[in-house]
Amino acid sequence: MIVTIADFTGVYEISVNNYNQVRIQEAIDRYEGYYLKRLLGLTFASAFIADLVDGEPVNPDYLTIFNPLDIQDDFMMWNSQGIKDILLACIYYHYITEKTVQDSMSGAVRSDAEVAKVVTHDNAFRMAEIRWNSMVPSWETVQKYCVDNEATYPDFKGTTIHPKMGGLV
Repeated sequence: MIVTIADFTGVYEISVNNYNQVRIQEAIDRYEGYYLKRLLGLTFASAFIADLVDGEPVNPDYLTIFNPLDIQDDFMMWNSQGIKDILLACIYYHYITEKTVQDSMSGAVRSDAEVAKVVTHDNAFRMAEIRWNSMVPSWETVQKYCVDNEATYPDFKGTTIHPKMGGLV
């Protein structure tokens, strides 16, 4: 589809090794379609996915929202880093928050490292929340653009998304 394991660099960097590639791919497979459907709506997401070639849409109208997008109305400026960035943030959030505690024969365990010091569960969640929250304006921009251009995107029926604030509660 859109996101590959190799895309997790920079802000969304995940240390990839032989042991976690399967888990990363499972997160991609589980959450990419899930969030694309919520961003665009079921019908629009299906058409968008059908239009993908090598992870990018061919239709110029789909490319407009897929790529980074800046728009401005009378009240504010809107900025999207693109749909791929949105999906990376969502998948990263789930991967990081779901891997901090793992199931074992003894019950729930937290990984420990020989040399590095593993951050606390709360800090891992906070790091993932920061990435998630930085994606929310992109999500809102794509949806605003689709609403403002209803004739071009008649099948748009996306849902809203909210910032994560676990550390503040």
